[in-house]
Amino acid sequence: MKIETYEDLKTKRRLLRLRLAQHEAELKEDLQWFKEELEPIHAASKFVNKLLIRKDGIINNAIGRGVGGVLKKTVLSNSSWLTRLIIPGIAKNLVSNLILDHKEEILFGLKKWIQHLRTKNSNNHYESSTAADISNS
Repeated sequence: MKIETYEDLKTKRRLLRLRLAQHEAELKEDLQWFKEELEPIHAASKFVNKLLIRKDGIINNAIGRGVGGVLKKTVLSNSSWLTRLIIPGIAKNLVSNLILDHKEEILFGLKKWIQHLRTKNSNNHYESSTAADISNS
């Protein structure tokens, strides 16, 4: 289409804007499809990342050493040196990341358990108190 008048220019511009809007819509659809297709790869990479990369911290280091030691001494005691080298590292990373992902639930459960122990011990303390023996005398 050859542009000869101002009206031709306006028409051509309107057609180009419509084509641009169509192409943008197609591009958005293609990007959405691409994101959906890559979701399993993304999930797998997050899992591998959790296995290989450990977050540092006092609690994570302590738990990691405990998990590694228990695995080396018990489950992997008769395994090859390569297995004893690799598996504890992966387990430490996995446990460390699980703790970071669920720290609120873990802390809530720990708090609840401590409160239960305190109430249980305080009830036993008052039952066997010497103050009750003195008042009975």
